[in-house]
Amino acid sequence: MRDELLKSAVSAVTVGVIQAGIEITREQDATKAQAIEAWLNQLAQSYRVLAATALTHGMKTLGSQRSES
Repeated sequence: MRDELLKSAVSAVTVGVIQAGIEITREQDATKAQAIEAWLNQLAQSYRVLAATALTHGMKTLGSQRSES
């Protein structure tokens, strides 16, 4: 179940990095930036956005499971 939830999620860090790229693109091509931003908005509405704290907790959980195996 947990793996299925993670497959339908995107990290907030990833969304932030994409947004930063959009801002760089906006300086060169505002129309292209608008199109990418519309795609990002669709992505954020279609997937769960995981907060950075959730990602950190998940990595610690995965790491402890691996060491126990």
